[in-house]
Parts: sequence; structure tokens; C-alpha cells
Amino acid sequence: MDTTEATAVPAPEMAAPSPEDRLLDALHAYTEAVDDLEDFETEQMRLLGEYGALQEVIADREGKLKALAREVGPCGNYRFAVTVQRKSRRWFDVDYILEHAPWVRGIPGVVIETVDRAKIEALAKMKAIDADVCDAARREEALTPAVTIKRL
Repeated sequence: MDTTEATAVPAPEMAAPSPEDRLLDALHAYTEAVDDLEDFETEQMRLLGEYGALQEVIADREGKLKALAREVGPCGNYRFAVTVQRKSRRWFDVDYILEHAPWVRGIPGVVIETVDRAKIEALAKMKAIDADVCDAARREEALTPAVTIKRL
């Protein structure tokens, strides 16, 4: 019989880490990451300060550029295109319609307890109310133009 062969002994089973151990491991990993970030910020404080200052300058100049573009119009150069989109809101003056076309109140659903302004505007858009009344009741309000700065 050969005694040099060792009998295979099974390795002891590793117990799964408890939820508390996993929580502490996650806290340790989080702590290391925060420490690394704080060390980086300390080492790069001057650079991060300059970066923040440049971002503030760009935000300030962007605001001035957009305000001027709203007044003057679109522009561009070799790196950026500035576009301006004029916007407005249109609606019908329901009070005017009710005053000049009182028969609208008799349409089912227009007046329940209060006047259904949306229904009257829908009737005006469908041209169910006299065109001259609708034209006189049409209102338009200019909104702030949308300005976009696009990198080319």
C-alpha cells in the first residue's frame, strides 16, 4: 500500500458574510472613495477654483449674448451659431365674443355654472362664430424669444 497519497480532506466551507459585515464593507468602500475625493480636491484646489471662475464667466457672457440676440437677432462665427426663435401666445378674448355674439351662450356645454372658455375658443377656431367677431376678439402676446447657442 502506498502511504504517500494523502487522503483528500474537504476544505472548510466559508460562511457567507452577514448583512452587517456587507454593510460595514460598503461603508468602508464609501469612506475610501470620499477620502480620495477630498484628497484630490485638496491637491487641486487652485485648479478647481480657476475652473469654477471660468464657468461663472461663461455663464455671465452667455446671458449677455442671449439678451443681445433677443434684441438684434441671430449671429454666428467659426465656432458657434446663435439662433433666435420668436414665440407668441394666441387666444380669443372670450368676454369680447360673449358680448358681440351672445347666442354662443345657448350652445350646449358652453355655460354650465361658469363659462367654458376652452369651448368658446374651440368654436372660434372652428369658425362657428362670425369671422368679424373672432377677428376682433383675437389676441396675441409676444413671449420671450428662445435663444440657442450651438457649437459648430
